[in-house]
Amino acid sequence: MKRITRAKTHFGIIAIFIAFAIFQITVDAQDSNGQERSLIGVWEVTTTPRDCATGVPITSRAFRSIWTFHQDGTMSATNMPVSLAAPPPSTSTINRLNYYGIWKRQLGWSEYVFRFVHLRFDGTTRAFVGKQEGSGNLVLSESGDGFATDGTTTVFDTNDNPGTPGCGNSAGTRFELEP
Repeated sequence: MKRITRAKTHFGIIAIFIAFAIFQITVDAQDSNGQERSLIGVWEVTTTPRDCATGVPITSRAFRSIWTFHQDGTMSATNMPVSLAAPPPSTSTINRLNYYGIWKRQLGWSEYVFRFVHLRFDGTTRAFVGKQEGSGNLVLSESGDGFATDGTTTVFDTNDNPGTPGCGNSAGTRFELEP
């Protein structure tokens, strides 16, 4: 009887140590805000197209958007196709673009891959004119509050014939509940 009680006691102590170790690992994976270093969340993003052949950024065509990475591995993004350097269009010509995609962690806690699609419509007639697909690699910053991407995108016509690929880099900043 003493052996069974002693064995149960030892297993209980071991279970407590394992539980404490798991709790400590969970706490260590969080940043100072109590947030896990993860891509999940809402991000303010600036994308700068670049020449695919030379790598030279095309800063005059940079634009801002909002990207959301959902816990289930899906993503959504919204932007207006207006460069940061150009004056804003009149409100009657604003056409927000919505992108939908998927993402997954690639290596460790900081490297990810993503892929998205966007349906394209004529701004005047609203007729379907094709789609745009993009993909890229994303690296989360050490703090977990920023990221950088390297990606490509291709526009397809209504018959799914691809156009010339485009390249770009994005920088994202996590949107926080408290500024």
